[in-house]
Amino acid sequence: MPRIAPNTLLKLMSQRSEDKVRDLRKYDEPGGYDATKSFRRAIQLGLPEAGLAGVALRIEKIPVPSEKSRAKGFFPVLKHKLESIGTKFIEPPRALWRSPKRMFSVDFHPEAAIIEGNHRALVFVYCNQKTKPTPTSAGALIVLARRALKEVSEEADEIVVLDIARGTAYRAVNNTSAEVLDKEIADLDAWFASRAR
Repeated sequence: MPRIAPNTLLKLMSQRSEDKVRDLRKYDEPGGYDATKSFRRAIQLGLPEAGLAGVALRIEKIPVPSEKSRAKGFFPVLKHKLESIGTKFIEPPRALWRSPKRMFSVDFHPEAAIIEGNHRALVFVYCNQKTKPTPTSAGALIVLARRALKEVSEEADEIVVLDIARGTAYRAVNNTSAEVLDKEIADLDAWFASRAR
């Protein structure tokens, strides 16, 4: 069963059909490559250890020069956006969500968990420079994150999708987000089921 990162799911939900099919075909190939995974991992590990300074240190340890360069370019936006939410970083919760037909799963591990007073925010960082999320697709990811994380988070937790490439934070779910999400899940289940035959 393919395991998809929230970053990838948001990209798929934000794409045109022909681009989505092209990217889904990559799951038929062994390996695959996510050029932003090392940056997102630097955030997940660095923030609870030493805050934003910990992220900067982890970015310096990224072994692939192009990935390190991209991460350094994203870091100022990340720093500004996270500091606007809060400055006390904790270990984010984690949950694995499985699709209704068990054809794929999504590993919900926010890049950041921030506490400020009584407020806790769980932040998913989206790093794709080519595919821009819409408020509806970002809202759909928020809906699914709430479903997936309900056992390991508080109902009052705010879920934020941070589009780091554009400096945009999505916090709201619009009235079509759940409908779009359910259609995307059904389409992805059907896609992976057709490949399993």
